[in-house]
Parts: sequence; structure tokens; C-alpha cells
Amino acid sequence: YLAFVMLGDFMTYDGLSSSTWPVDSMMVLLNVHMVSQFLVTGHQLENVRAFGKQPGLAGPDFVRLHSRWQGTSEAGKRTARPAEQDMLEKMPELRIWQIDGHTALAGEAKTMLTRFTEAIRVRVTFLGNSFAGNVCRNYGLCMAAADRELLQNLLDRYYKKKESFEVVANAWEAALGPRLSQEADVLMCGQPLSWCRFLLGLNKPIFLYVGLPVMWDLREEDRKGWAEDFYRILVGQQHVVVAMSVFMARSVQWQFGVRPPALRVLGLHAHAVYVPLRNASVLVSRFGTSGALSECMFQKFVQA
Repeated sequence: YLAFVMLGDFMTYDGLSSSTWPVDSMMVLLNVHMVSQFLVTGHQLENVRAFGKQPGLAGPDFVRLHSRWQGTSEAGKRTARPAEQDMLEKMPELRIWQIDGHTALAGEAKTMLTRFTEAIRVRVTFLGNSFAGNVCRNYGLCMAAADRELLQNLLDRYYKKKESFEVVANAWEAALGPRLSQEADVLMCGQPLSWCRFLLGLNKPIFLYVGLPVMWDLREEDRKGWAEDFYRILVGQQHVVVAMSVFMARSVQWQFGVRPPALRVLGLHAHAVYVPLRNASVLVSRFGTSGALSECMFQKFVQA
């Protein structure tokens, strides 16, 4: 419980050079001894345990409150005005070129944007470039063999050969720039987000769907530069950033002072819907490596 008080409502202790994975014991010990942080300890901690209001006590309204679009980084950005129905003889088209190491978030975005074409009155096409093996087949986002070889070589220059970010970014732009300028309207990254940084020089609108820590899979020396670029993407009129959950949205806010909207993963591609017909049942949805949180919740139900 000390960790809950110390890390905040969303169990996240973060800084520029860390991530939103659970904090380790060394970090806890270091912060416990930093008295300047005014940590809650001793009898004060017991009072919080007895009388403190925890997020879960607010029920569904707590999640709804933090899921609102108002007050987020996207709420103040310009939005295309819907066209009149009689002007829609031909719907506008949007081509999204995406790349990632795991397809789940891009697949979710593709499912939503293509399934509800009539509602949004925009015909969206995804140009898939996912490295995720069999998973990309679930969403039709696998890349061609030639593209896989090209992109893998570019990534190897950064991760294996340890070439500088600037050199590798120039190589990305030289290899993909002419093609993307013709084929894509928007660039998208999910996991990891930082891969889109290689293509910032193309000055294309970028769509980031945040599901893992912003600094995930990034070399230490490039974190500061990526943080600055990511913040500009967050507040820039040209780009869109959404989070897969309230947890991730508030984690981004913890790091950057700006809260993106939360767009939950619904799994529409599975063609299944949860129907709570049993009053004694509960649906548990787990993401990332937060299995320990699920185990803790199950234990609470057993005790009850």
C-alpha cells in the first residue's frame, strides 16, 4: 500500500529516463529516503488507509471522467468540418502507412476506422508494415517481403550497428521519402512509438496510438531528443496522439504534462461482445505485462 500512496492513483512512478513498467525495489527504497518529497509514512499512512478515498471507490464514473475528450491534448486541435450529405457523392479518402513491432493497436485502429466508414464519411485505407509475424494476419497489416528486408536493414543500423539517430533517420527518409510522399497521407506508429521519429523529416501528419511506454525500445542517448519531439507531436496541430487506456493517458500526462484522450481497445475484429448476464461474474481485461494486477484482483474476489 505504501507503493500506492507513493506512486499515485495509477501506480506509475516515472521520469524522463524511465518507463511506466512497475517500479523496482531500488527505486522504492531511494524515494522512501528522500524526505523532501513529503511522502506519506507512519501514522499518516495509517490514516490514509483508514479514511483515504481510493480511485476504485468512485466506481464506473471515475473511468468515465478520465475518458472524456474534453480537456485532452486533442480537444483544442482543428477538426475537419463534416460535409453536407448531398455533397458526398464521393467520400474523401485517407491513406495511413503504419509500422510497428506488434500489430494489436494498429489493428484496432484499422478495424474502427474501416468498419465505421459510413459514420465518419471518410474511406480509410491502411498500408500495413507490421513485423508481428502471424499476428499481423489477423488484421491484414503484414508487409511485403521486400519491404520487410528494407525496414529490417534500416532498424539494424540503429539497434545492431549503433549508428547515430541522425544518420539512420536520413537513411529512412532517403529510402522511403519519395514513395511515402506519393502513397500515404498519414504515418502511424503503435509499438514502439519512437519508430515514427525516423520519418519526422518528411513533415507528414503522424498518428500515435500509445499502448506501451513512450521510451520503450529506445537507446538511452536518444531519449531526450525523442521526448522533445514527442511533446511537439502531442501539442502540434498537425498530429494526433491517443492512448489505449486511461492508465496510459495519465502516464503520458505524468511524463509530459499533457493528457491525450483515451480510446479503449474493443477487439471488434473478434466479432464478440461481452454480455453480463450473470450477476456474480466479472470480465477482466488485461494488457501488457500487468498480470500481477490481475492476480491481485482475483485474490480480492477469493477473499470476499
